[in-house]
Amino acid sequence: MKHLCIIFIITVLIQIMGCQNKVETPAKKSAINKSVKTNVKEKALNKDRASSDQLAFVTFKYIDPMVGMEAFQMLIPKGWQAEGRIAWSSNPALPAQSQFRFFNPNGLEQVEFFPTQSYFWTDNQTALFTNPPGTLRFGTLVARPINLRSAFSDVILPIQRKIR
Repeated sequence: MKHLCIIFIITVLIQIMGCQNKVETPAKKSAINKSVKTNVKEKALNKDRASSDQLAFVTFKYIDPMVGMEAFQMLIPKGWQAEGRIAWSSNPALPAQSQFRFFNPNGLEQVEFFPTQSYFWTDNQTALFTNPPGTLRFGTLVARPINLRSAFSDVILPIQRKIR
């Protein structure tokens, strides 16, 4: 019984202290409302600033006209344009080639996907006798391996510049 009285007294004291904190004067209420309104305005301004700094994306879907199906989809920045296609061939190594460019029409930014280029090389002299470098073997160009820098400067970029 003694414990029950102590718990009751503690509960009453907590309630009395809570009620004392809730008594607000009109000046205090006005200051609280002003503070809340200021915080809401600041949050709205910060949200506007943040949204102007954020990049919005839209979904780009490419429907391949040859098969009438969606080939891929990706997110691109809102306002950007896309150009490109998927080309089908009888090449057994690469039956479909894609080449796409996504770009900002009002700037220099762009992302470009070049078509895949496949190559074949072997040390087997018999295979090289029947398919020497520069010929096609099952639709794949026979060529010696080269380093990345040479691949870009001597192969990829010249081919892409000729196409355009």
